[in-house]
Amino acid sequence: LRFEDALYVLFSAFGEIAEIVAKKNNRMRGQAFIVFRDVADAIRAKNNLNNYPIFDRPMVRPLLT
Repeated sequence: LRFEDALYVLFSAFGEIAEIVAKKNNRMRGQAFIVFRDVADAIRAKNNLNNYPIFDRPMVRPLLT
């Protein structure tokens, strides 16, 4: 499963996703930005997935406002 596909499966459980941008360069590898169509869905995903393990690493979220 590709990184972007795994993120889609995980995050789409919280609402409709507009875009997933996953960084591929060495300096930002493993970073991704998930854009939801609805802010409430984004907030729910953020609250539920902080420190959730993905690919053997805890997901850390920057706060979106």
